[in-house]
Amino acid sequence: EGHCRKKREEEFLYAVVDVLAGVIHQKRTEQELNQHQETLQSIYESVITQHSSFNGFCDRLVTNLSKLLNVSHVTVERLKGDRIKVLSMSADGRLIREREMPLAGSPCERVREEKAVCQYRGSLKELYRQDEFFREHDLHSYLGIPIKDNVGDVVVILHVMDWEERAFAKYEIHLLEILAKYISHELERNTSEAQLRQAQKMEAVGRLAGGVAHDFNNMMAVVMGYSEFLLSSLNKDDSAYDCVEEIMKAGKRAAALTQQLLA
Repeated sequence: EGHCRKKREEEFLYAVVDVLAGVIHQKRTEQELNQHQETLQSIYESVITQHSSFNGFCDRLVTNLSKLLNVSHVTVERLKGDRIKVLSMSADGRLIREREMPLAGSPCERVREEKAVCQYRGSLKELYRQDEFFREHDLHSYLGIPIKDNVGDVVVILHVMDWEERAFAKYEIHLLEILAKYISHELERNTSEAQLRQAQKMEAVGRLAGGVAHDFNNMMAVVMGYSEFLLSSLNKDDSAYDCVEEIMKAGKRAAALTQQLLA
């Protein structure tokens, strides 16, 4: 884990150098350079430091990326069958979560099929007429970065979009690909922690059920004992005999059930 973490940090730092070199090559002003450095520092802190939740990690990432790349929309979306679930979206400075849309007719469909970076320029509303998001937002630039699970299937996509038509530079795509690895790592960690919590809950429920079953079994032993005593003291033609016998039968069924819970 420590070795992998160090490798991820090195990859990120190399990507940061690429970004700064690209910005300098474009002859940005000193103020713009300082803003980029501050945003990169925020992204670095987001991806390197420990996080309280996967959603919190995604929120910080999309917010800082929209500033760094100077784009209107950055979103992290999870693929769930034939649906897309927005985990976190920065839309013109606003954070949006928990929105769901159909996968069919969206650029996500192509990113999932090709398992590669996809980039479009032009009216996305015209290009993807079935996509309800693009019907609402007349965006003109799109970049989709696939995020794969441990078997190579695309499970999450990092999207970068803008109102203006623009091409994304190689150093920008490289940085996003590095960040996609971090998202994959955080998703895996989040899933593992969720599975661990679920296992702990099931273990606690099992202990509780075992304790209840044990106490119930002890109480049924008393009921069975007294029922057996009563049955032995009654004649078969006694009106209470059949009732006590039914109590005995019910007690045996209950005892068998508790034994299954204790097994």
